[in-house]
Amino acid sequence: MIGTPEYMSPEQVEGKDVDQRSDIYSLGVILYEMVTGRVPLEGETALSVALKHKTEEPENPKDFNPQIPESLSRLILKCLEKKPERRYDSVQKITRELDIPLEGNLPKRRKAPTITESVVADYNQRSSGHSIDLDHTAIEKNLAKNIAYSQLSIKDDIVRIIFSRTDRLVAVINEIVKNILWDPDEVFFINQGGGETTLILDREKKALFQNILPQAMEIREMVAVIRIREPKADDIIPGIDIPGLYAYFINQISKIGINILDIISMASELMLVIAEQDLMQTYGALSNCIQYFRKKVGTPKP
Repeated sequence: MIGTPEYMSPEQVEGKDVDQRSDIYSLGVILYEMVTGRVPLEGETALSVALKHKTEEPENPKDFNPQIPESLSRLILKCLEKKPERRYDSVQKITRELDIPLEGNLPKRRKAPTITESVVADYNQRSSGHSIDLDHTAIEKNLAKNIAYSQLSIKDDIVRIIFSRTDRLVAVINEIVKNILWDPDEVFFINQGGGETTLILDREKKALFQNILPQAMEIREMVAVIRIREPKADDIIPGIDIPGLYAYFINQISKIGINILDIISMASELMLVIAEQDLMQTYGALSNCIQYFRKKVGTPKP
């Protein structure tokens, strides 16, 4: 069994042959996590999580976030169907559905709101930190500006190591980390999941953990990271306050068939972990998106 249990499809857990519908399942987990702040199935150990993907149905995401549209909830749950044939068979079909009007109990003669409009409404309810009540046009303007002014950077020669999470291993890792002098440009990230500990770091630092490497569940070489740094300017709303910004970037990568190994969201940047062989294609797709919006809103001020 190879993979991160929280994001593995039932057929992947069983060791069966997989196709793009297995990736659709993993995408469903990511979407579920994006709208609820939690993965659909959790457990004390990696094995228990994997087994739940085979046997348990996830709760409706609306139970954790009542503000998401019903149609989006249905879309996510369809991605998470146990049987591959009941899921979407392509990302293109998912993106097409994301553009359809939402269903619901609406007053007569009133047009059903689109997903974008619903997100704007949700933003206005949550956005107590801004004095103005942003309308649909303002949200789109700020989204376009943030994308246009984003900066990309890449780094290859990265290693991704996954351990089964134990107190002893966590203590050993913390002790090693305390004695390392990190260069500002180096990559180092620890994710303590519900049963797993994931390390993402420069390959040259891998030797520092050699004593515990035999206990690793998975060691993946030839990994790269691409960073999307948001602009810093007084007239730009922070990316974390713009609904759909991070989802936009992730969607652009999914549309070209790139598998994202990890998604790391920080205060001022989004870091995506991918296979090294996909690095330039991913960079090209994101760069094209940024250039497209720069043509619409102009180049960032120096």
